[in-house]
Amino acid sequence: MIYGHCSVLLAHTGRTEHCVSSALRRNLRYASAFVDGRRFGTAEAMPSADLDAEPIVFGFVGRIAREKSLSHILNHADTIKRLGCRLIIVGDGPERAGFARVNAEFVGYKHGEDLVAMYRAIHFLLIPTRSDTLGLVPLEAAACGTPAVALRGTPAADLISRYESGVVVDEFDGGVFQRLHDVARSEQFRQMRARAKAMAADHDVSVGTAILVRTWIDAGRGVPHRDDDGRR
Repeated sequence: MIYGHCSVLLAHTGRTEHCVSSALRRNLRYASAFVDGRRFGTAEAMPSADLDAEPIVFGFVGRIAREKSLSHILNHADTIKRLGCRLIIVGDGPERAGFARVNAEFVGYKHGEDLVAMYRAIHFLLIPTRSDTLGLVPLEAAACGTPAVALRGTPAADLISRYESGVVVDEFDGGVFQRLHDVARSEQFRQMRARAKAMAADHDVSVGTAILVRTWIDAGRGVPHRDDDGRR
């Protein structure tokens, strides 16, 4: 009733094709979420020496609400502590009061340079929700050289798998955090950080707006749009 009147539908990834009818699928054009690379990537992420010396930091950035499934992480807060790691929660929301006794650092919302500093202090950004679209948070973190950890079968996991820029898991259990701890102390982690920054660069706002403009021009001319992967 709504999208059927649109001549063009913009989608982040090919996963959207499974959610729309065959008629609407013909109108799909692909444009990724865009990150301001200059804002988040102008300075280097945490120096390698600091990464080796400081405790491993797991972080969540977003609204503390039911749909974010934050309990899947916070249920393992004691395990994270026993590993000698830190768990930082950036954000606030209606579920915050229910986690008052959890062994984690709740720092509230952060903006501007304070938010950038939080991304750079985190070794792994944790994304425990299955319901979110791609969103900006994993791209903002990636621009700072911070890999993300997402659940298999989600848009964030699709992007991570494509770039090998983070870790994809079936669920957040105690063993995941031991594995991430070990990865963070390995050469693999440095490579992962580099691939995360490359992923963010491919999704810079300058690239994204060029895709949008080209899509709008092609739509106005009635020309089928072809994205960078050669897909119509």
